[in-house]
Amino acid sequence: LLDKNARWTWTGKHEKAFKDVKILLSSDAVLTHHDGKKPLVLVCDASPHSISAVLCHKLSSTQEIPIAFYSRTLSATDRNYAQIDKEALAVTAG
Repeated sequence: LLDKNARWTWTGKHEKAFKDVKILLSSDAVLTHHDGKKPLVLVCDASPHSISAVLCHKLSSTQEIPIAFYSRTLSATDRNYAQIDKEALAVTAG
């Protein structure tokens, strides 16, 4: 889909799946409310085309539960940054 000549048809089936995923990701089954008594973890990542972050509560040494998700595509200017700078951008955005 990143190629200008890539063919893609967005159908009603795709739209329904997209809406279902959006509802699921923002539901109480996935997200929790912030609790000031629990430690926070910010997990960030950057790719050549986008940045993302997840703010979580750390429940144990092996379990985290998300509070919020963030992502965005990089602008043409942002895509020129070195990878380490893209990672830093993900941290500041998160």
